[in-house]
Amino acid sequence: MKFINPVLIAALSVSVVGFSANVRSADTKTATFTINATFTAPSCDISIPTQFYSLGTLTPGAAKKHSPLEIKWTCAGNIPVKTAIKGSVSQGQLESSNDKLQMLLTKDSQPNGTYLWLENNNTPVKLTGQDSDAFCSDSTATIGERQCVITPVTEVHNTDQFGPVKAAVTFEVIYP
Repeated sequence: MKFINPVLIAALSVSVVGFSANVRSADTKTATFTINATFTAPSCDISIPTQFYSLGTLTPGAAKKHSPLEIKWTCAGNIPVKTAIKGSVSQGQLESSNDKLQMLLTKDSQPNGTYLWLENNNTPVKLTGQDSDAFCSDSTATIGERQCVITPVTEVHNTDQFGPVKAAVTFEVIYP
């Protein structure tokens, strides 16, 4: 029988214990970071054939559809995008129906009683400036020039104040 040196046994024991103490599971560390990005729709240029559209002479007691007006817009970058148009009243008094406005007397900017509204496909256009009231919407994302035809309609009452009148509507391209 062979005797093993007690010092050698003690040294082997310490080595195994020391080795096993160094072999332990590593602590898992995590870090979270947020990446923000803004995806912007391509800018669109909108055009109307004229800055001023004359309704001509209005006749009391009559409603009249005027010549159609074509709005065109083209979006940059040949990127397919779905668009629509929204309108808001810049000058005039919007009625509670949100699709008619009273025109203003040029001399004092007071409503004169004459109504103006815009129709697209014989449907009055809401002029609230809200995206939910947009019109001439693309059915699918597309590229290239779009167009929308609107028809101004006026209604003049016998009690309306006579004189030059004005109204202004601002159109914007939106991305529904």
